[in-house]
Amino acid sequence: MKKTSLLVVMLLILSLATYGCGSKGQTGAAAGALGGALLGQAIGHNTAGTLIGAAVGAGAGYLIGNEMDKSDAAEMEQAYRNRVGETTNWRNSNTGDEYSVTPKRRYHDRRSNRECVDAEILATVNGRPKRVIQPACYDERGNLVAVQ
Repeated sequence: MKKTSLLVVMLLILSLATYGCGSKGQTGAAAGALGGALLGQAIGHNTAGTLIGAAVGAGAGYLIGNEMDKSDAAEMEQAYRNRVGETTNWRNSNTGDEYSVTPKRRYHDRRSNRECVDAEILATVNGRPKRVIQPACYDERGNLVAVQ
């Protein structure tokens, strides 16, 4: 019983440490692992049940979170393809996060020899507003890739 309690506490600490960090898939995996571990312990009353619950929960949480990432990424890519000055707005129905993206300028980057776009992104994520100008360039396959 002490091992199981220690494992649950460790999973809780791990989830709190990773919550809000990384991708939505990673956050979903951490939250799913915690929920799965608690459910596994409640059902199995042993370490094996806790570990199986954590593994299943992590997998399910990752899949759900990853789909939310894909949805926002698709909206973002479409917004970058708009004309300069044309704004695209959307709300992620799963998270409630809101985004507004406006391409500000298009240009040819001589160093990378790629076509690029600077866009203003206004986002409200977890209730916190953020504003950033994010450049992105087209790769050889025509996909937009954010520039650091």
